[in-house]
Amino acid sequence: MASYRIEISITLQAAPRKSPRASFARFPNLPWELRDLIWLFSLDELALSWKPRELDSRDILYPLKQRNWQPRDATGPMSDREEDIIEEAKERQLPLYQYRRRIPHFGVNREARAAASRWASKQEAGWLAAHQGCADPRRCARTVDRDRQMLLQPRLPGFCMPVVDGLFLSESEYERCCNVLGRDRPGEQDPPAVNWKRNLLWNQPVCKKNRPIVPPHAWAPLVVTLALLRRDPNALRNFVLWDGGGQWNGGILEWTRAVVVIVNDLPHHGERMTVQQGWTMRFHQPTWKRVDTGPWRSECRDTSESAQIDPEARGVIEHAISQLDQHLLQMVVPAYAYQV
Repeated sequence: MASYRIEISITLQAAPRKSPRASFARFPNLPWELRDLIWLFSLDELALSWKPRELDSRDILYPLKQRNWQPRDATGPMSDREEDIIEEAKERQLPLYQYRRRIPHFGVNREARAAASRWASKQEAGWLAAHQGCADPRRCARTVDRDRQMLLQPRLPGFCMPVVDGLFLSESEYERCCNVLGRDRPGEQDPPAVNWKRNLLWNQPVCKKNRPIVPPHAWAPLVVTLALLRRDPNALRNFVLWDGGGQWNGGILEWTRAVVVIVNDLPHHGERMTVQQGWTMRFHQPTWKRVDTGPWRSECRDTSESAQIDPEARGVIEHAISQLDQHLLQMVVPAYAYQV
């Protein structure tokens, strides 16, 4: 009897995977309760995925305004009462840079807006409650701007190493300071009765919940324009004078450790600069340093022509440095300012 052999070859092939759909057409047909949960879940994901402080390494310019050194609270010693200290710290507070992220749910439909509004009220209450021990919770907690439909998170000084945020002094504010704090005059040894107390702007902790990495005032150089030094070569002398002439006060030496000079032209001479515009700096060469009580010296680590400031700017800065007769200012650095 003949035998037959039958071979069957079967090839298995995985079916192609379908790409995820960009939209879910049946979403409107879901029960309202389920749709609401989906809206709230997506809002939670939006907040959890947003960590701007870990991503941004820019240095920000904080414009100094007249309200930061009002004559009423700038004169005399600070009170020892905790309530007075908090109030004085509030009056000297600088405007903080705020990270912003749009909440797209407000622009979808009425149902999404209602879910976003309820979510924002609940989350904001929790964020503020976590900072109730701070002098002003809204300055350090995440909040919601319903008018602009955005999440807001303040940038706290001292948290973003190695950022060197600067305190920008415009030409008009410099003149107001001269009117309140006085000018340095040769032959006069006594400092004015009114101290600048610039370091107190950041010396008071903004947030008690999150401690800064370094003392904020140690990383806040004073930033001025080259035009200011052209107009008043004694400006650097005045900064030292306003800081109390180097006198010790409560263990903190009230003096300007470093001055950054912006050598490029700013729109409106920087008079309308705001912190929220995101002005930042790019440092150039040379850098003038003083070690202990020795003479000033300039350092040029990068010899490329692109890193050097022009001779006229260098001459203006060196002339202002030559007017210093005290050994309290440590460093003068040229930089270019730009908006990001």
